[in-house]
Amino acid sequence: MNTGKTLLTSGLILFSLTWSLSASAEVTGLRADIYSKTTAELFWDRVPNVILSFEILRDDGVQTLTEGTSLLDSSRIPGTTNTYTVTSIDTQGIRSEPLSVVVGPYDTDRPQVIHLRGDVYSGTAAELFWVKEPGNNCTFEVIRDDGVSVIVLGDSYYDDSREPGIFYSYTVTAIDELGNRSLPTSIKLAPFGYETISSPPATGLRASVYSSVAAELHWDRVPNRNLRYEILRNDGFSNITNGTSYYDNRRVPGASNTYIITTIDEEGNRSTPVSIDVPGA
Repeated sequence: MNTGKTLLTSGLILFSLTWSLSASAEVTGLRADIYSKTTAELFWDRVPNVILSFEILRDDGVQTLTEGTSLLDSSRIPGTTNTYTVTSIDTQGIRSEPLSVVVGPYDTDRPQVIHLRGDVYSGTAAELFWVKEPGNNCTFEVIRDDGVSVIVLGDSYYDDSREPGIFYSYTVTAIDELGNRSLPTSIKLAPFGYETISSPPATGLRASVYSSVAAELHWDRVPNRNLRYEILRNDGFSNITNGTSYYDNRRVPGASNTYIITTIDEEGNRSTPVSIDVPGA
């Protein structure tokens, strides 16, 4: 991932236990990172013990088939908004219901929802999280697909009114003080008990501050694994590395930052995010 302003459209979902599948497993956790004017990457959750392939269709007809849980698209037209539709296909050729995500253009000026993700806690409770930029006075409109709608001032939304066994989609829109609205970003959360695989989270996260503009993060390496690490700063700047450190020399003097580290494993599965607060200098 190149350093840049990142618009994320979905989040991380972690579940346990096993869900009975009568057809091809539904696609959940669909999300996207925008890296540059021409490049974005989609991610979704993998269902364990089920062999699936995934068909990704861009709205201009570009089609890709993969057995992984991510797709890097470096052929976008600058300034264009694209809709991607992801469908899972099992070994019998049975197709899931398609799930779509809208990925906007690389845009550093309009309000946006950064790093949207979700956790499901029980049959009736789930929580959405996102990163709120420092000095950002945006409010956030959260709409559930059955019409439930709330306005949030902070960086999370706790929903304790879910019906057990139901897949819910949420759409979050940032609204600035002038009423300008971001592109809506969405995430589909499966019911409690719908199992997905997660990557091991980063451990031993620590930071060193070298100057008013430079700091470095370090974390422990997991032996015998080929892992990548996504680093997201709380103002939206991001990077990705296969190492165990990240040097940031683009900090604002005197400003503190929160960094969120997410591990991505060999098959594109994402870990629970781990964060660290780094003071200014």
